[in-house]
Amino acid sequence: MDLIETLGHGSRDELHARLQAQLGLDAPVSDRALAAVMTSHWFAQKLMAVRQSPEALRHLLANPPAAPVSVLDHFGRKGRDDRDADGSGHADHSLGRSALTWLRNGLRNVDDETRARRWEACMQCPHQRDSAPGPLHKMTAAVVRSTKTCGLCGCNLRAKTAVPHERCPDENPAHPGLTRWSDPIIHQPKET
Repeated sequence: MDLIETLGHGSRDELHARLQAQLGLDAPVSDRALAAVMTSHWFAQKLMAVRQSPEALRHLLANPPAAPVSVLDHFGRKGRDDRDADGSGHADHSLGRSALTWLRNGLRNVDDETRARRWEACMQCPHQRDSAPGPLHKMTAAVVRSTKTCGLCGCNLRAKTAVPHERCPDENPAHPGLTRWSDPIIHQPKET
């Protein structure tokens, strides 16, 4: 598991505390350094590699690569007033996290056959919706020219079906243990 996955989701204070603990620091890191960790796999790996060398660690944390501090908002929990139409508050958060992962992985897409198989499964799914609930979803819908979303995770389906790291959140009723995309179900810890 890499450092970014270890940090997970939460408020800025929670992310700072987790990073501080992972690196064995006496004080929290700056927002600039935390944002760089969350957007640069290279920087996160470097920090983990030098964490036993206080001088090297201090140098890296004092000179993080450029990253917008606003990216931290995509990793925090939504407040009651920021909830999506379904009341979950997770749709824009998931979209931001997925976009950052896609960016870190070089903007790669799945092959046409995989995308078509995923798309067809989504179009047959009872959870498929024709809406774009939040501002990020409306922007994504305009870019990918589709408002089809998943009623379980809130993702834009045209975007989700194209990205290698994405997974279908529902079990295939005809094939227990597999998703509707026919991938093995990966159980991840629930967000608290």
